[in-house]
Amino acid sequence: MIENFGQKALVGEGSYDHIFCAKLCNGKQVAIKKLDTSSSPELDSGFAAQLSTISRLKNEHFMTLMGYCLEGNNRILVYEFATKGSLHDVYMVC
Repeated sequence: MIENFGQKALVGEGSYDHIFCAKLCNGKQVAIKKLDTSSSPELDSGFAAQLSTISRLKNEHFMTLMGYCLEGNNRILVYEFATKGSLHDVYMVC
């Protein structure tokens, strides 16, 4: 359960989106990317293009897209959760 996209579940932020961690009913951990549609109307068409591209990616180096939501003002992508963090987290050299 994601607890209504609360701060406790927030694991990352981008310019136009927030990433949350959630657990499905079957216990599988997922990452939920929620687009902030109030920030720009152009993002809505960009989301459709992103969804089209992401849904065709099949590679061991990409997280699997498990689902999406285009209902009302919701623009949400659901991915496998990367337990080791983002590529930035894993490959950041100090």
